[in-house]
Amino acid sequence: MKRLKVVLTALLVGIVVLAIMPATAVFAADPPDSTPSIIAKKCYRNILEAGDFLIVWESLIPYATTPPGELVTEVFIWEFIDTDGSTVLGSSNGWAYVDDGYNYQCGSMYFGFGGSTPTWDPTPVNTLRLRGNPLAFVTPPIYDYPIDSIDYSLEVATDAVQSELALDILLISADLDAQWDLGPTNSLINDDETGQTLSVFGQAYFRGAIYGLQALAPSLFPLAVTTIDLADRAWTDAYVTTLENQYAGTWVDTAKEGGATLFGTDFDLLSVIILLGCVFGMFIGNTQLSNNHWNAAIDVTFILVIGAKLSFYGLGFLGLIVAVSIIYFGMRLFRFPH
Repeated sequence: MKRLKVVLTALLVGIVVLAIMPATAVFAADPPDSTPSIIAKKCYRNILEAGDFLIVWESLIPYATTPPGELVTEVFIWEFIDTDGSTVLGSSNGWAYVDDGYNYQCGSMYFGFGGSTPTWDPTPVNTLRLRGNPLAFVTPPIYDYPIDSIDYSLEVATDAVQSELALDILLISADLDAQWDLGPTNSLINDDETGQTLSVFGQAYFRGAIYGLQALAPSLFPLAVTTIDLADRAWTDAYVTTLENQYAGTWVDTAKEGGATLFGTDFDLLSVIILLGCVFGMFIGNTQLSNNHWNAAIDVTFILVIGAKLSFYGLGFLGLIVAVSIIYFGMRLFRFPH
């Protein structure tokens, strides 16, 4: 029992010591070959909603030989520092794609409206900070990059802001193409008839570097989801209804219902048969008298129009007949000799 108390006491003391000990590096990362730099940076507002905030940057964290087995997401942390120089409004671990995320890369932070949204173009200025991860460095390095007034977009309307972001991303893509020595096959940019968009490689990279980019700059993607605003049709089927009901309550209506019952159909098939008989009779008779199929076809069209007007068949079928007639007349006029 006494031995158990000793073991438990030692265990408790060990836990307390570990809890109060400062964090130490899990692995010793080498510092960059030279001071990291920001190639370009820009802040945008109202890009998704009024009052939101987005910052995008292209950076260089120079390593001739990238740390083996250590992604940039494990070694460095990007922070957005408030005007007081200490309050962290947001952070990002970057995105490991080429060179494990070192050297030339792109990063971003998005802030929805409210809460910790940074002040737009404040005085004193906000700061973009690159901090070494305490788990990777014994003495984590810190690099500060002030965000000056020139780094803030002048656009305010959402459509204009999204268009500006799309253009800036294409500029960053072109620079990364050159820095990463990407050929046409692996380029981040796709050139087509409508302009430049991100290639499949560009989409794979920037969707990780700028989360939600397809919503932030939809024009960068060859396929985009948009809401189509369609006006309601101005026409109605009142005329069709008038034709169908023109015999209501008369002996003609009774006869048409009898024609449907006779053949067991839901429409007046008997009237259609009578109309077809008239059509073939007119065509054959006219052909025999005039010896001209052209004249016969023209006369038949009048019967078909009258049949539709008398509600022997629907206007949809008349439209089909008109289309076939146009094709026939076109062939007759432009192909066959008169």
